[in-house]
Amino acid sequence: MVEYSPVAMGGKAYICPVRSVSLSWQRTVTVIHRWGEDFKVYGPFETILDDVTFDKYHLFRSESHILPGFAPATDEK
Repeated sequence: MVEYSPVAMGGKAYICPVRSVSLSWQRTVTVIHRWGEDFKVYGPFETILDDVTFDKYHLFRSESHILPGFAPATDEK
């Protein structure tokens, strides 16, 4: 689940993610080395909750200008 909300940046409001919650079900895998062989042993399943809050947004902007009278370089040697 992702929750979106207006966030004020640079005098304007932008719709941004402010919170995310996810659930997963996983198990660990451990490698055991015995008698010159590797064995994979599976652990029990676990339910994982990931709850994240997004904040401290900032704008990243740049400006560019096209200058008149520009002539492209040539490959003269």
